[in-house]
Amino acid sequence: MANLIHELAGQTWFIAIMAIILIGGVLSAVHHAEVIAHKTGEPYGALVLAISVTIIEVSLIISMMLSGHDGSQFIARDVPYLPQS
Repeated sequence: MANLIHELAGQTWFIAIMAIILIGGVLSAVHHAEVIAHKTGEPYGALVLAISVTIIEVSLIISMMLSGHDGSQFIARDVPYLPQS
């Protein structure tokens, strides 16, 4: 099974299908959060939207960190170096 996944990961069509599924999932989650936000009202609706977007961003960062590429475990801490003056 791992060999099949490794083979498919290099295929352009597989990457394109996974990207479309990911974009669809994110848009669906944001749409559902927006529906809940409209039902709950102004102060809580903004919190629902903010939390849902934060969860999506954190899950994308974690999935990139777990991808297994060299240096991928440092993605969350990857900030530009600012020299001390």
